[in-house]
Amino acid sequence: MQKNRRQVLSLLGALLAGCAGSRPIDPKRLLVPDLAAPPLRIVVEPFEVRGLYADRGFVNRAADRQLSGNLIGPPSLLFGDVLVDHLRAAYGSDSVLARPARIGSDIRLRPVLQRLERVSGDGGDRAQLVIEFVLNDGSGAVLGKQLFNDSLPAGSTPAEYLAAQAQLLACACEQSRLLLDRTLPALSAMLLAQR
Repeated sequence: MQKNRRQVLSLLGALLAGCAGSRPIDPKRLLVPDLAAPPLRIVVEPFEVRGLYADRGFVNRAADRQLSGNLIGPPSLLFGDVLVDHLRAAYGSDSVLARPARIGSDIRLRPVLQRLERVSGDGGDRAQLVIEFVLNDGSGAVLGKQLFNDSLPAGSTPAEYLAAQAQLLACACEQSRLLLDRTLPALSAMLLAQR
């Protein structure tokens, strides 16, 4: 089971790199606008999932609908790991913490998985992913929201479907980073003014 999970995370990570923007990110520019300001701490909450997504893990099924592999894990855990890794690559591992974090945060990112499925259509099956990202400050006030809603051709095999979902997740993680990019400078300036 661990081997399968590592393989899926490796695939998700490889596809995540394909969706990253071409401009290099300077975390110091975003997180420390002035030498007097401490780096901001971003805590990534666990994915909030509802209904059938809550306990359902990724599985491989053969053409005869029999299980051909082990349960890999629920999307909430797999997607959470990928999101934290993506944001740590952008802002540094000291600034991005996964919950439960033992220290306070300046900003919390709460992802809500709303849809993760194969959708049948006239043009063929499509992999659909819908995630809402909500940013809150340390007091709980909402700083911003971003809805990712996209689909890609799902292919005919479980591996092709998983690859399509991994590519969608990579793009969703990039959108969450762009939401943070828009929010962090203003939050950092506000915290500096309060000192």
